[in-house]
Amino acid sequence: MWKTSQLCSAIHLRRHLSVIVRREPKIVCHGYANSASELDSNARSLLKGEICYTGKKESISVSSSNIVVSSQSIGFSLEQRTGEKCLANSHSDGKLCTGIVKLVIDKCSYIFQSKGDTFDGNCRLQDVLKLGFWLSPEILRPFWRASELKPDDFLNILIGFGPDAAQVKKARFLWNLYQWASSQSTAFQHLPRSNEIMVSILADAQMLRQAESLLLLLDNNMVLGDVSELFNQVIQAYAEAGNLGKSISIYDFARDKCLIPSGSCYRVLLHLLMERRKNELVLRVYLDMLGVGLGSYTEGDILDIVVKALIKKENFLQVIGIIRQLKGLNIQISKGSLSAVTEEFCKKKDIGDMMNFLEEWRYLPDLPLSNRIIASLCANIGTDEAWLVFQRLEALGFVPDATTFGIFIRHSCRELKLKAAFLYLSECFSRHINPKACAYNAIIGGIFKEGLYRHAKYVFEDMAEREVIPELLTYKILLAGYCRYRQFDEIEQTLRTMETNGVNDILSGNCVLSKALSFLGLDHLGVKVKRDNAAGYPKAEFFDSVGNGLYLDTDSTKFEASLVQIIDNALYPDISSNLVSACQQGDIASAIVLKDETFQWGHDISTASYSELLKVLSASPAHVMDAINLIEEMSDTPDKFDAQNLNLAVQTLSRNGRSACARLVLDRLFRDGFPVSQDTYTYLMIGFCIERNITGFWECWNLATKHRWSPGSRDVIPLVSHLSKWGVVEETLEFITVLLDCYPSLFFSAYCQLLEELCMTGCTNIGCAMLEALIEKGVVVDPSLICNVMEGFLKERKTAESIGMYDMLLKRNKVLNASTYRFALSSIARIDAERAMDLVQSMMNTESTDFSTCSSIMKKLVQSGKIGQVMSVFEESILGNKFNATLLNSFLQAYCCVNNWRKADAVLCMMLKMQTNLSISSYRFLVRRMCEQSRISSALRLKELIQDRDKSTELILYNILIFYLFRRRHIVQVHNLLKDMKSKGFSPDTTTYDFLVIGFHQSGDIDHSINMLDACIAQGLMPSNRSLRVVLSHHCKLGNLEKSLELFHLIESNGWKHGLVIETILISSLLSSGRFSEATSCLNSMNKRMLIGFDIHFDVLIKEFCILGDVEMSVSLLNTMLKKGKIPSEASYNSVVYRLCMLKEFDQALDFLAEMQFANLEPSNMSCDALIQGLCAMGRTRDAMNILEMLTTIGSSPSYHMYRVVFDNCCRSNNLQKAATLLHDMQQAGFSPNFEMHWSVISNLSSNAKRTTGYEKPILSNLISSNQVNSP
Repeated sequence: MWKTSQLCSAIHLRRHLSVIVRREPKIVCHGYANSASELDSNARSLLKGEICYTGKKESISVSSSNIVVSSQSIGFSLEQRTGEKCLANSHSDGKLCTGIVKLVIDKCSYIFQSKGDTFDGNCRLQDVLKLGFWLSPEILRPFWRASELKPDDFLNILIGFGPDAAQVKKARFLWNLYQWASSQSTAFQHLPRSNEIMVSILADAQMLRQAESLLLLLDNNMVLGDVSELFNQVIQAYAEAGNLGKSISIYDFARDKCLIPSGSCYRVLLHLLMERRKNELVLRVYLDMLGVGLGSYTEGDILDIVVKALIKKENFLQVIGIIRQLKGLNIQISKGSLSAVTEEFCKKKDIGDMMNFLEEWRYLPDLPLSNRIIASLCANIGTDEAWLVFQRLEALGFVPDATTFGIFIRHSCRELKLKAAFLYLSECFSRHINPKACAYNAIIGGIFKEGLYRHAKYVFEDMAEREVIPELLTYKILLAGYCRYRQFDEIEQTLRTMETNGVNDILSGNCVLSKALSFLGLDHLGVKVKRDNAAGYPKAEFFDSVGNGLYLDTDSTKFEASLVQIIDNALYPDISSNLVSACQQGDIASAIVLKDETFQWGHDISTASYSELLKVLSASPAHVMDAINLIEEMSDTPDKFDAQNLNLAVQTLSRNGRSACARLVLDRLFRDGFPVSQDTYTYLMIGFCIERNITGFWECWNLATKHRWSPGSRDVIPLVSHLSKWGVVEETLEFITVLLDCYPSLFFSAYCQLLEELCMTGCTNIGCAMLEALIEKGVVVDPSLICNVMEGFLKERKTAESIGMYDMLLKRNKVLNASTYRFALSSIARIDAERAMDLVQSMMNTESTDFSTCSSIMKKLVQSGKIGQVMSVFEESILGNKFNATLLNSFLQAYCCVNNWRKADAVLCMMLKMQTNLSISSYRFLVRRMCEQSRISSALRLKELIQDRDKSTELILYNILIFYLFRRRHIVQVHNLLKDMKSKGFSPDTTTYDFLVIGFHQSGDIDHSINMLDACIAQGLMPSNRSLRVVLSHHCKLGNLEKSLELFHLIESNGWKHGLVIETILISSLLSSGRFSEATSCLNSMNKRMLIGFDIHFDVLIKEFCILGDVEMSVSLLNTMLKKGKIPSEASYNSVVYRLCMLKEFDQALDFLAEMQFANLEPSNMSCDALIQGLCAMGRTRDAMNILEMLTTIGSSPSYHMYRVVFDNCCRSNNLQKAATLLHDMQQAGFSPNFEMHWSVISNLSSNAKRTTGYEKPILSNLISSNQVNSP
């Protein structure tokens, strides 16, 4: 009988501890294979008491009061479940939906509420230990028999857990045990060492709230030893968790108490401050670190920030002092810091001190910075002085490049030192450096400015000889210079050269001057050539070949100024405009080069250039890191940021895992009063979701809503998807609640998206509660939502719940569309054939059903094995219609599936007549049948029906044949088929070899099986685990361990992933053969490589090792099983207990016996007998009697021999009361004590004149009465 509680049985959910900034999810859904407590259903539960599943459709009913909602009484609809439009916009509808999320949370309160985090002080120690049973059984085992913990005991437990104690599960258990121990009695006090270890474990496990509260409590009570180290750990843990506020506050508290943090603590804290761009705090904390003598922990990136911050504060001398102090500590100063100091010297024009500093540190700035320094020196002190500095840099190892000499050449031309420019050019050649076009441009421009225009062509010719490609600026300088000096022949020659070199910007026409002026952009001046006809040619500026005096008719002043400006561009190029142009043209490579040149030439990037460059870099996935680096570079120059740049920076950083940095940029947007785009908020919130920073997400959400963010479904749906995939279900529901308040039109889109995600990720019980809440609120639910819940329950193997959803779907929707039919049938066909047939009948009766839908449905039914019951429906629906290949293949597979071979043959004949292609699935069904009928030749010819076969398809067909031939034991045909494959040039693949290895083995031809495995390995293919296991097991069974080991070593050397079964088989065989050391070595190797998974069973090995006397290895394997969540068998425990008794380790044996009791395992008589004998031999009669009582309690009868051994021991110790009690217990257990046992008690009575204290009951009367009761 299916009960209501089965509908929403809970899946196992674990709660993570939350940290303030980077909080873990409150709830994480682990999938559909888990189990836990049942859903706390209320009176209006979706299927409350109304569905009971007995296997028949008629027995399932759905209460109309809870499920069927009249369309007249419904306030709004969810038929467009994810669209922007929603009918719930009215005030009444919004009021109706207000409590939906609260209703869901109430229904799932058992999931969201924390359980088992604390213990009641009244519970037993064993109840506490049970929760840590799987964590460290070897440490907790000695305390199963204890009634309380002593301070030393708890300290031993902490130490025993070792370095793994900081794992979250272990830390939570130890914290609970710590609290339980403290509550045992008011006199109990933890040892100082226990307190210190506990704080350390909590901090390492990120249980920071508990660690902080315990630390402050213990510090106030003065019960700590090394308090500084504990404060270090808590500060460091908060910093690592990203909680800046807490880490700084505890740091300040510790410093106020004159405690000195450790160097590692300073490092972690400084790194957090650096990430958050808290440069002022970085400076304060770092200077404090230096002040306490921990400068040796300085790191380069931190020092860079400190140096820049001090320089910005104009504390340059302090920077020098810090660097010299670090030098005294033999600290390697970072290049960034040395470069910053060098730049500051250069800005102050303190060249002498700069060079002395560089020479003192033997530091050479990198090439771009060196070039920038040289450019700055050339601009400030001239090229001659700059050359002297250049020579001193060369002594430090500086190697100049073309840009270096370009700087000298350009600045020489600016200084009108044309000769010096040529000397630098010559020096460039002598060093085998090919100058850039910009150097030639500067020299040509200098030549024209000096009036030496006749030499310009020689420089241009040298460019061509040295294969330096001219720039457009080169041609403009030449044309402008020749125009200025009226050298029209040279203009014509230059234009011809441009045409030859493929310059396309030349205006077509015959007038040379017009072409040149158009290229220079001066055609707007309206320049015309006129002849001077006056006597003496007073206006003539030049003469033509026949002596006519000519002049240019234009505004001479404007014309000359324009030409001079173009020539000056050679000496003062506008790099920013070139950079913008490259970005706008999409030439990212050139833009990056220009950006680097801007820096080296001593220029600052303009706002427009920065904006364009950031835009183009952010749009290119291949240059995202360049975009991030650009943002980092410009962070110190806020004036370069406009609203567009800042928004783009936030989006780029958020998309690339730097949401914390993006949040700082968002703050700048707010601070500068810039508008924030809609996408900026969305990208940042999604970034926080991906990085699992729930606190950052809510901070951003609050800012967005505060600043009137108006999201659409394209913003909200990804947010819900990311939150639900993260597993923070309660937070996602809270988010949806906020949506209802702020953006009601988006509520249902987000709600339905979350419901769908939960059903896909194994949290269908919560999705069902959400569906239930909608129905209870009177919402018409879209069929797809019910289908999602139905499919989710099916994935979680909750058949009854899935059927209940299906019945509700049909009851609430009389007509379904084709997609819903397919979705529903794919689910229901797997669990209920009768319902599947009804659904198919309903679907085929709809006019919209086409053959593609029919084929798709048939394929799903064939895969689920439920096609037989509905074939008649399909046959009726297609009568009189034209068939296609897909439908015919579907019918063929269906008839094969139900073994209706007559109809299958008919369909095959139809396919042959229509020359229809046979699918591989149909081929597989037919081959199976033909091999069963031994029609091998027909099976071989069948593949000819599959058209357009390539080599891979052909090999698949061969593999299918091999598989079914082996299945029917047609071994000879397999050999023939292999020969046929070889003759046709087909090489077996991994699948072929696996079929051959396993097939030959199952057929008894072991030699061929082994040969096939060898051939597979020889071909460089990796066999399957099953093939390896088959062959290795065969070697082990024959006792051929050398070959087994050889194969195993081959598996390991190739790095093949093999299952634990292979290794277990090998170890068991080694043990059986007496090769004890090799088995132990193999097992230890397996442990070290962490190959042991959760599905392990070492029971056989535990017993083997016990038989061989290695109880230590047996206990280790038993502990391993427990740690993996598997309880060893009773036989394993009994083997260990028995072996410990043989070794006279009775306390350990008692511990294992107590552990068996708490694991609900029954000890064997053999192990208990051995233990009782051993205890009695050691005079521990009380422990032996406890074992008898325990056996009686669990319903297991002690043997006669056990009673007799304990009885004899009681008599020897003259404990007559216990002896008499044992005689009574034996009689109650059905045993008849002999006269000797009775007499041994009675005869000793005369020697006891007085009754022993504590035994007031009359012994003799008890004996007589009990004997009378048991007498016939």
